[in-house]
Order: sequence, then structure tokens, then C-alpha cells
Amino acid sequence: MGNSELGDFYFSIGDLPSASKYYSRQREYCTTHKHIEDMSMDMIRVAVYQQNWSQVETAMSRIDALPAKNGFIDPYLKAVRGLWALAQADFPLAASTFLTVPVESLLIATSTQYQHQHQHHPQSRIKPASYTIMEFLTINDVAVIIGLCTLASYSRNALKDLLDNNANFKEILESDAHIRTLLDSFVLFDYKSIFTTLDKHKSDYKLDLWLADHVEHLFDLIRENCYTQYVRGYKRGYLDKMASRFGVSQQDVEKDLIALIEADKVPIRLDLENKYFLFKSTDERADVYDHVMSIANTFERNGRLLLVNIGVLRGGLEINSKPESSGGFDSKKKALT
Repeated sequence: MGNSELGDFYFSIGDLPSASKYYSRQREYCTTHKHIEDMSMDMIRVAVYQQNWSQVETAMSRIDALPAKNGFIDPYLKAVRGLWALAQADFPLAASTFLTVPVESLLIATSTQYQHQHQHHPQSRIKPASYTIMEFLTINDVAVIIGLCTLASYSRNALKDLLDNNANFKEILESDAHIRTLLDSFVLFDYKSIFTTLDKHKSDYKLDLWLADHVEHLFDLIRENCYTQYVRGYKRGYLDKMASRFGVSQQDVEKDLIALIEADKVPIRLDLENKYFLFKSTDERADVYDHVMSIANTFERNGRLLLVNIGVLRGGLEINSKPESSGGFDSKKKALT
């Protein structure tokens, strides 16, 4: 109890290293699974503020290893996992993790259910606003993170399905209209509107505590994803029309497409003389035919080898695959006799 109270005190005055030190000292005094859970949650909370993601991962693994845990902390842990994935620049994982966070947990100021559970455990202390997502994330933050991460990593069809069928995501998007506008523009192939809106809010993203370090990378991935979705819709496309759709110069389109082709991210061929691109679509029929012929050739070869082996055995011949002994002339003479 003394270490936990000291940790609470140092956390309340903003001395995070000292708070982490005293919280970690609780480990040697943990005698029940509940104690381990409380200590790990304290460590996670401090580590999130410190952005010490290795410590966050360790503490979450410790909770996952428990045979049973309090279900009321699940939304909190999901949000923390989302931030951990974002810190690793794993944007698809960050988006999918935040999508599992219930919208109700983003709208309450305190984890009252968790505090109610603690009332039946005198050995556990109750702290105001303890283990609540809104300590470090608002529903607006979650909407922005999900929106940018899905734009950077989801295909048009996957995003359309998400918007149509995920009720939790729809409620989260209600908190930020410009994110909903961005996603709708992506589904409707309105790429110019996407980049206009992104540029308008770029300064806000850079001021975000969790997104600031990833804004440029996310913007590059969003542009790449938009180019990829665009070229997949055409067998032949002209660069001047593409530049008009994206609201950029034709030279910028050429430069970006060349970079994507060199990185093997878009299956197209670029004709810079006539200013168009050709999508290299795969011939599924030809692929199936080649696969069947490969199987037939393998079967024929194995059959021929089997027939040769049967012929050798019927002829009373024996093929010795062992190397000839190095016995010199005498050994050869014996073999002949």
C-alpha cells in the first residue's frame, strides 16, 4: 500500500519517473491476481504518459497471462493497444484495434464500473478518474486516428464495407465531421477533395500528441493508396486527367508514379512520351492453364521414371548407386572374376 500511495502522489504532481519507480516496487508484494492486475494497470498508465511503449507491452502481456481479469478494463486496454500499434507505425493494426473500442467507453469521464468492483475489495484503493480512456484520448482523437489509418491502409471496398456495416465506427465518426468527409471522398473517388481537406487540417494533426510523429508518413501512405486505387480502375489512363483529379501538376503525377513503379507498389507501365499508363492486369485463365500444364508435366515425368525402374527390375539388372571402392587393380580384378 505504501508504494502504491507514493506512486499515486508522484503521479499527481507529474513526477512520472518516480511514480513508475514506486509502482514497479509493488511487484514483490503482489500475492493475488488482483494485486498483479492493479500494479500492471498503474504501470501502463504511467508508461503511456511517458510514451515508454516497451514497458506498456510488458505490462499488457502480464495482464494477458492472468487466468481471469476484470472485464471493465478491456476498453482501456484496447485503446492502449491501439496507441502502441500507432507508435510502431503499424497503421492497419492501429485502425483495427481502435475499431474494437466501444464508443460508450469514450464518452464517460470515469470508470465507475471499475470503481464499483473495487468497493468489494478493501485491499484495493479507489482513485478518481482511474483507468479511463478519456485521461489521454477523446472520441475526436480516436475518430481522427482511425480515419487517417484507414485512408493509408484500406482499399476502397474495405472502407466502404466498414462505413456501411460497422455501427460502432459510425457513432465514433459523428464526433468529427471532416473525417467522415474524408472517408466519403475516398469511397467516391474524389481525391482532390481528400488532399484539400488534409492540407487544411495538417497543422491540427501535427499538434496532436499521438499523431505528430506520424503525420508526414501517413500523408505519403494516403497519397500512395489513392494513386493505387485510381490506377486499378483503368486499363489505360491519361496523366493529364489523373493530375486534374488529384489537383496537382502532371509533372508531380509522373514523379510519384515513377517512384511507385520503382518500389513495385503499382502494377502499371508508364509511357512518358504519349503521357499515359497501362495497367498490367493478370490473365487468370492463362495462369490456370500454366498451373495445370505444370502438374501434367510433373506427372508425366514421374510416370516415365517409374516405367524405367520397372523395366530395369524385369531385366534383372541392378543399379548400384554406391561409389566404386578405391581398392585399385586388385579390387577391379576380383569384381571381374
